[in-house]
Amino acid sequence: MKKAQGPGVLPGRSDPPPAAPASRPADGARVRRPARRPTPKLRLVIPRRTAAAAAAVLAAVLLAGVLPAALGAYARPAGTTPTASPKATRVPGTATPSAPTASPTVSPRPPQPTLAPQVSIAAGGYRVWPKDYAYAPGYVVDPAELASRATGTLPLEGIVVVLDPGHGGQDGGAVYPVSNKAEIVEKTVALDVALRARDALVALGAEVVMTRADDSWVSLYKRIGLTHQAVLARHAAYLEAMGSRAWPDATETRRLSALVQPCIDVNSDYLNGKGLGVFKNYGVIPDVRTMFDIDRQHADIVFVALHCNANDSPKAQGLSVLYLDTKKVYRTERSTGGNPTYSFYDDENRVRFGQALYDGIAASEPRLVSDGFVQPLIDQNLAVLREMNLVGVLVEMGFVSNASDRAVLLSDAGQANIAKGVAAGVVAYFRGG
Repeated sequence: MKKAQGPGVLPGRSDPPPAAPASRPADGARVRRPARRPTPKLRLVIPRRTAAAAAAVLAAVLLAGVLPAALGAYARPAGTTPTASPKATRVPGTATPSAPTASPTVSPRPPQPTLAPQVSIAAGGYRVWPKDYAYAPGYVVDPAELASRATGTLPLEGIVVVLDPGHGGQDGGAVYPVSNKAEIVEKTVALDVALRARDALVALGAEVVMTRADDSWVSLYKRIGLTHQAVLARHAAYLEAMGSRAWPDATETRRLSALVQPCIDVNSDYLNGKGLGVFKNYGVIPDVRTMFDIDRQHADIVFVALHCNANDSPKAQGLSVLYLDTKKVYRTERSTGGNPTYSFYDDENRVRFGQALYDGIAASEPRLVSDGFVQPLIDQNLAVLREMNLVGVLVEMGFVSNASDRAVLLSDAGQANIAKGVAAGVVAYFRGG
């Protein structure tokens, strides 16, 4: 009955089992892939007569001056540039286009400096990405402006809130009692509260993105992918509207968005089903690091997952808000090896947002304040918080296994109060509270 909270896949999934159960990323575990066999080396044997003929041809070409011209840039001394190039090209994932070509009326985009693209070694000997942006930010939000705006009649105008109602479809989440005739099902409560919260947030001026708006199955990594695509679409539109020359530019941003499409299409949390897509469940590859950096720039977008808790003890009761900081990720990933750990999470604002959400819900629905069984804020390594870098939290609204919490979670008034508390918490966070 107890609902565990691990760093990978949340329990309660009813996706069809994989052919090899050991390949599923389990809570608190990392998946080891089988070692690749070395590729056999091929040896090319050239007859002596053929080699002699080839050498003669090469000598003639060199004497004629053909080879240096054919090699072009490869034959130039380091630091020189070509006088002409047939077209502009860009190597994906790099900050500076190679061989840019401009029309007479358009200036080429200047090279964008890389701030910290290298991988560093942490004190424990494991690999981490530096605690900085890889490239100069192209989207800058002024917190003072957000705070000033949050005091107006539409305090959340210009703000995007991603609401993530937990579970759905064949995955009911926590239920009580555990039977075919459950009195309460987590997926239903989460969606009902999310829809009420959406309406409350929109009334305050916010734009709301829902990872699901009906009783459908959405995998963890599809939720992550949908959230990244919402951020990247906003980022690309901003760059184009402002004529920004920051890197990644709009084209590169859309390329990054396309990288997460497979985990949306596959919609599975099983590793052998390729549902994780570009995400590795431990550490991040360079493209994902760039996505995380873009997430961090968008301080006007927040993420709220809504869940219910459960426990074997009927005395377990109360609201809690889960967040994730960098140290928690370090402790989880330091022994896994593989991809470098991301180290530039917005720890301070994640804690502040978690406290604002807790205070808002507790004030609106005080019956959910715990009697001491759970802490108000809990640092927890969850995929939906680890695999993105928005300021975000996961709200455990109450225990379905507790009679008092259950009464609140099932009532219209209780759900409305929780939703109102979520909206109040978002406003308080942007006001600087």
